[in-house]
Amino acid sequence: GGRASGATRSALSSNVSALVAVLVSQLRVLSRSYPSSDALSGAVDAMLGRCADALSGPGDGGGSLKSLVLLFGALTCGGDFSKKDKLRTMVVVCNKILSTELSFPSGIKKDSKQACRSIFQYAKWGSLSLILPMIRESDPSGELLSLVEDTYQSIVKDAKTSVDATPVVAL
Repeated sequence: GGRASGATRSALSSNVSALVAVLVSQLRVLSRSYPSSDALSGAVDAMLGRCADALSGPGDGGGSLKSLVLLFGALTCGGDFSKKDKLRTMVVVCNKILSTELSFPSGIKKDSKQACRSIFQYAKWGSLSLILPMIRESDPSGELLSLVEDTYQSIVKDAKTSVDATPVVAL
């Protein structure tokens, strides 16, 4: 009984997670190839904003998975949050990521669900791992630490409960 550990995930889950990792890596190569491209950085920033706004709760039929993966892709490409109240925006996005739940349309097969869960965890923890350093950089003196302290605690608590579901490459 009990939950399956990451070591017993299906081959489909592992392959799909690896494919997402390769795609995100290719996006990173593209963005680093053209670091001075205003068009590319503007598009990435816009995608980051749209995806952060689109994160939603249960019952969205997979929309959160798409938004979360695209959010991770935008962050990987160096996406930046708008300058207006940037720290607060990043904290809100972290909390939205933590509260986002994965839901499935009816009739989806077990292997597909498992693959979606794997992608969800990869994008969730990948996104958080990129946003947290951005939060630290935006408040180097630590003056606003109280703003983010609860979020940090929530991330640690969530990490403890979902470590078995997180793909190794996302750790």
